[in-house]
Amino acid sequence: MATFVSHAVADAKLAERVATALKNSAPAIETFVSSRAGDIRADAEWLPAIQAALVRADSFVIVLTPNSISRPWVAFETGAAWFNNRTVVLVRTSDLAPEEIPLPLGARQVYRLDQKDEAAVIFHTLGARLREPDKFADEIRGLLPLARFAGEREHAWEGIVFNGTYFAWAGPLLGLEDRAAVSCPPGLADELR
Repeated sequence: MATFVSHAVADAKLAERVATALKNSAPAIETFVSSRAGDIRADAEWLPAIQAALVRADSFVIVLTPNSISRPWVAFETGAAWFNNRTVVLVRTSDLAPEEIPLPLGARQVYRLDQKDEAAVIFHTLGARLREPDKFADEIRGLLPLARFAGEREHAWEGIVFNGTYFAWAGPLLGLEDRAAVSCPPGLADELR
């Protein structure tokens, strides 16, 4: 049985912990975590590798956090699972309230990873038995500070002003709006070199 663990990159450690606990609880379960070294071969293109894992998966764990609920890739992976009638288990942590989960996901049952009884239900649904629910919930709570809002330490944008246009290459990740791309002014790359 193959389980795809969908997550935001900022929640990679959380996703890896879930995958490891699943594998330890039920060795027959194969897990895929796109951010985990080795799950996508070093010589592979990542998009086809993710697509193949989506097709192969019998079940999906969707890790919902403040980082992931607005991420397009998490929505894409969830949709792939949902519309292919696969087992879809939505999980959250205490830093995301149920009312913060947007529809249509908010209409489904969502269990907490950092609450031992709910974590045990998550694993049971996936055909596994969580061996140490107290320890697992404690470990998940310990990982939460590592996944606190991606970009929270980036208080300002980094970039340059060129001919009155600001070009940013790094900055806060929250609250970004999609905007049309601006063509690079002729000669800018040469000037920067």
